[in-house]
Amino acid sequence: MKIGDKVRLVHGKESGTITRIIDSQQIEVEIEDGFRIPVAKREVTVISTEEGLLTGKSYTTSEAIQPTSIQSLSGNVQVAFQAFNDRTHRVFLINERNCSILFSCYKKTKQRTQLLQSGLLEKGKIVSIDEWNTSEFSSWPSLLFQIIYLLPTVEKVVS
Repeated sequence: MKIGDKVRLVHGKESGTITRIIDSQQIEVEIEDGFRIPVAKREVTVISTEEGLLTGKSYTTSEAIQPTSIQSLSGNVQVAFQAFNDRTHRVFLINERNCSILFSCYKKTKQRTQLLQSGLLEKGKIVSIDEWNTSEFSSWPSLLFQIIYLLPTVEKVVS
């Protein structure tokens, strides 16, 4: 489970999005009504995984992959700030490239550097990184991103 995942409560009808990981046992979920509630990790299930099982989608690799040159890459990787309400802003990473990326995002302060989130971001997708208070704008930390572009590869069988 990670921030931004869609989840459904096991013993209730509510569903929502993970907005914060409190500790190793609890997460904060924002339900459809806009309320944020702390929930034990064992009390939620990730919706997207189960939807994939229901639709029966299978992923196979194509046999003929055309090589991608550096010149054919288009789009950008962007960081966006969205005002959630009058007190908080959310930070997003947006992949507008035509390839997937591996990313890691760190929060850098004077005392230390802390990993906020890392993972695979598919082309055309958005991931929520963190949430910050507007009242603390002057003390917002610097963000450090590391990005690796995952270009399609061509494997040739030598006989």
